[in-house]
Amino acid sequence: MSDHPPSSMSGRTASPARTGPAGAAGSRPAAAGQSRSVRAAGGRSSSGLDIGLFIVLLLILIVIFAQTARDSFQLNRDRLMLKDRIEQQVETLDEAQKVRAQLEAIAGDTATLAEAGNPNAIQLRDFLAQKGVTIRPPGR
Repeated sequence: MSDHPPSSMSGRTASPARTGPAGAAGSRPAAAGQSRSVRAAGGRSSSGLDIGLFIVLLLILIVIFAQTARDSFQLNRDRLMLKDRIEQQVETLDEAQKVRAQLEAIAGDTATLAEAGNPNAIQLRDFLAQKGVTIRPPGR
């Protein structure tokens, strides 16, 4: 049998370097050295993760900014197109109001002539009445 007590690791005994006071002091640098070699060999350091996370966040922000800029340009273009359409409608509406005023003046004059006994004006007034259009002299 051995002089050392069994350890909890699968029946192995503790090494003499780890049990003594000089071994305990010597084991700390070895453990720190081991963790550094594991990071260097197989894993990223915390600064490597920070850079990767920074790059991902930066790319997300760039995409959001680009999408917002594209949407802003699109909305501005749509606004200008709507402004042009409204201006075109205003011109058309003004022209329609002028034509309506002229038509009402002609209809009023025709109604005045029909009341005065003009046969052509009476015929036109009767024809418009059959179609459901009533013309009146101005001022009534």
